[in-house]
Amino acid sequence: MVGTRHHVIPRFLLRGFASHTSGDEAYAWVFRASGQPFNTNIKNIAVEGHFYTHDNRPDVDDSITSAEGSMAEIVGKLRELRSVGNISHAALAEFIAHLEARTRHLRTNFELIADAVLSRTVAFIEDNDAFKRFVLARFESEPEWLVGPLRDELRKRGIPDGSTEWLVSMVQPHLPAFVESMMLRLAADFTSAMRHMMEERPDMLLAAARNGQLRALEQTIAPELKVAQYSNLTYDVLHFPEPLPLGDSAVVFEIGGTRRYTSFISADDNLLAAYLPLTPTLALCGHTAGFHPNPLDLPSAVASCSLEYFVAAEDSTRFYSLQPLISQLSNIIDEATIEKLLYEAFER
Repeated sequence: MVGTRHHVIPRFLLRGFASHTSGDEAYAWVFRASGQPFNTNIKNIAVEGHFYTHDNRPDVDDSITSAEGSMAEIVGKLRELRSVGNISHAALAEFIAHLEARTRHLRTNFELIADAVLSRTVAFIEDNDAFKRFVLARFESEPEWLVGPLRDELRKRGIPDGSTEWLVSMVQPHLPAFVESMMLRLAADFTSAMRHMMEERPDMLLAAARNGQLRALEQTIAPELKVAQYSNLTYDVLHFPEPLPLGDSAVVFEIGGTRRYTSFISADDNLLAAYLPLTPTLALCGHTAGFHPNPLDLPSAVASCSLEYFVAAEDSTRFYSLQPLISQLSNIIDEATIEKLLYEAFER
């Protein structure tokens, strides 16, 4: 991956879904959420310029490139042996954790979450009655929320502690009325600034998502907590009679609950299994003790968990039927969860 074109899904993984080869070049079909599928060189799939460059430094790209040799060897053995063989669970867990953390799929999700939170926050503050109730209720339950900054400001100005406390005691009973008189103007200024940022500087959200992902990858290209969690899984290679696609999240997780599949595991998820398509007929599966995978619907799960596209080895009716599923389960935090989190935050 050395250079300016960075593959967010490794080429050695994409190569397993080649429709055909020409010399050393491999080609595959790309199915997007809309439009006709197209066949292209895998050099042009899941690639973005300087995706892993952070502050003009290539450190993340260098770390990933250095690790990809051993990862490619693992994938080669899985495909050749058609079983896990003697590959350690720790190595497989590290590979799964790395793929989960490196993709554009994840970065775009961060951006979408930030946009949704900001949009809903602005809408809440623009509701004058709801915002006023929130601020006054917050002050009533946590007076230090406003009193603390006032006390700190007085101390910064050199006012002695005794005088500071006297002034605070005099002002505190009048703070709710002051806040109520000021909040509408402050809210209007805040929402105007936030709307301007979202409309005029959407790149700020992308930059925040980008920096967050790259800072994490600078620390480690495979998060240790995830590696530890995935090391406890039992790994097998599953065989499929019908062709599988490879999604833009690479890995798909099966979890307990109403939402069966996801592309990212959170602390609250009940992980049952992790799936990584290796070829159109093979997938690596790590599952928890006592759980017996029966992923007959894995092709549809891969498509549903894909945010923008999936890759396939053929242009067939089967994959055309999966195309409308793209993005149905791609959000790592769904709309209902965002609404719930903001409701809890604003109603406390």
